[in-house]
Amino acid sequence: MTGGHADHCNVGIVLAAVSLMVMPFLWSAQHRAGRELGSVSAVADFEQTVMCICLSAECSLWA
Repeated sequence: MTGGHADHCNVGIVLAAVSLMVMPFLWSAQHRAGRELGSVSAVADFEQTVMCICLSAECSLWA
């Protein structure tokens, strides 16, 4: 390690941006389907999706 700064990765930046656009729709559909099916685990799984949205937002802030 030389202690220099990491280079930007265009693929990573695009992936983070796409995640930020897609994840809210996925969360909404997942939450709605879980409620309609009466599935506690599907409704609870939306928390993981929300965490993915937060992580994607954080990564794009640092990009």
